[in-house]
Amino acid sequence: MNQHSNESASYESANAERSLNEHEKARLEDLFRENLLAIEVARSVRRKGEECDAVVQMSYVRRSSRHDFPHDRTVRQTVAYFERPEGVIPGFSAEPKGGGLAQGLMSKVVKNSGLPMVVVPGEEEFNRRFSVMSFHPESTRRLLSSGNVADVLLRKGDLSVKAGKGRIAVFRHRKIVPPGEEQEFYQEALEVAESIAQAAVSMPADAASGEEAVQAIRGLGGFVGRMLRGRVVTSDQVEEFMSQEPPRKATPEIRRFAYGASGFIMFWGVLFAAIASAVVAMVFFVEAKEGGIPPMVRYLLLPVPLIGVTVFFFAARYRWKRRRILREGRCVQGKVWKVKQTGAYTSAGPQFEVTFETSEGDKVSAKMASGQAMLARDVKDRGGTVRLLVDPSILSDVLWVESWAWK
Repeated sequence: MNQHSNESASYESANAERSLNEHEKARLEDLFRENLLAIEVARSVRRKGEECDAVVQMSYVRRSSRHDFPHDRTVRQTVAYFERPEGVIPGFSAEPKGGGLAQGLMSKVVKNSGLPMVVVPGEEEFNRRFSVMSFHPESTRRLLSSGNVADVLLRKGDLSVKAGKGRIAVFRHRKIVPPGEEQEFYQEALEVAESIAQAAVSMPADAASGEEAVQAIRGLGGFVGRMLRGRVVTSDQVEEFMSQEPPRKATPEIRRFAYGASGFIMFWGVLFAAIASAVVAMVFFVEAKEGGIPPMVRYLLLPVPLIGVTVFFFAARYRWKRRRILREGRCVQGKVWKVKQTGAYTSAGPQFEVTFETSEGDKVSAKMASGQAMLARDVKDRGGTVRLLVDPSILSDVLWVESWAWK
């Protein structure tokens, strides 16, 4: 154990604070990327240079994907959060496996789905008791194999970890730690975090690269692999695309990322309009033959197909605008001016609005997912510049294509 272990008694010291700053909170939220995530209580926050230790209570909503029994479930848990910027920490999660038949069935589902599971060589007991997922499998194996990371997690037994890019969150899934036990929990979590941080220092500088993630995704099987492969955008693809003069020609991966779910929404809009039109036609047919249907019902049904038409129109308009920016957009330099959460949530987690100041002095904004927002904050903190594609007709419409590449 290093100097942080010797200072663990100062968990509730006089210099402890009661809140995370905006950037620390955003980095913690980015590790989880859950719906309606809220940091309810920050028990203690300690900072030393660029490092940060915090014990927080958070909640988020897990949404069921079952159509026969849709429901939301609120998860609350205590999390020890650590920022350790030294070294390279690949993005990964590790959590204890359950037991019994349910766990066996879940393991088969996970294996067949194509999720990026990681097996650590030479750590049979760890592999038996913990599930590890990462899009940087080689770097994660190296991290968990070096030092005593696997041994510490095995000794603790019931602690889960989410980590990546200098951040480490340690917690017991769906468990709230009573205030009187928080110092003991903090010390246990600190031992896990320091073992990861020490191993990260010995990682090569080029570990956890975007190329490693791309190769890992291309090697995935199952439906997850098929879904992700179609949306993987590489740095080379972005550079080749951005170097073109208008009208540009985008790769299928760039187009799919730009259009998002608009094609799916357009399909369902057409399908809804078709089904609704058939129902309305049948109602009027029955009325013409047999009567008995109140006029109010007929009049209320008439505009229903327009719902599908409206959905199709807005999805098609969104897709057409993005296609125009990709093909004809002006490439301008800019700086990140502001990053704020919109309060909306998508399937990728919370949505953010990123505002840029272009080299021409204009302010333009774009809606982005959590990962892109984190990248924008990093660019802002180091005072870097970005390349933007601005709509040739509407200045307010902008795309930050560089942020789509795996890094």
